[in-house]
Amino acid sequence: MHQLIATYLFQHKQCTLLKYGHLFIKTSTAESNFINKQIDAPQQSIHFSNQEIDSAGFIEYVASQKNILLQNAKEDVEHFTQLFFSGQQNNLKGIGIFTIQNGSINFEAVDVNSLLTQPAYAERVIHQAAEHSMLVGDKETTTTEMTEFLAEKIAPQDKWWIWAILLGLIGISIIVFYYLIDNQY
Repeated sequence: MHQLIATYLFQHKQCTLLKYGHLFIKTSTAESNFINKQIDAPQQSIHFSNQEIDSAGFIEYVASQKNILLQNAKEDVEHFTQLFFSGQQNNLKGIGIFTIQNGSINFEAVDVNSLLTQPAYAERVIHQAAEHSMLVGDKETTTTEMTEFLAEKIAPQDKWWIWAILLGLIGISIIVFYYLIDNQY
């Protein structure tokens, strides 16, 4: 029965232990590890809950694996769980250790084999000419928009001094013209 429980748990991510609760597998997300140029694989961990779930799938699985009737499979599972949880400490091979203290069930899971979850090599490639989407704060934008936003804006040069020189020359030419005309008469 140990093997059937472990196989069903890893195939379906949950397995009921009739009248005592159920085991389930939580899978974390993959993590980017840019420093080591790799993506760490999702990690799985086994947990136990005192809440009972629908056991029909597991009982059908046991019946098909043992080639027996559904009623006999249910009785086998009930008998196994009753015997299993009657002791103080029980080891479910490949899954974890159950400890019963003062009527409460404590569960200590074994680590899921890390050989199955090796990191993958991943070097980040950025094509300079290509447009990529990126997240800036909480806003999604593109590399082209960010390049335009961050580009140093060249302010139009102020050309006031040209007008000042031009007006000064006009003023001087008027004064010179006035004195030339005044000196002739």
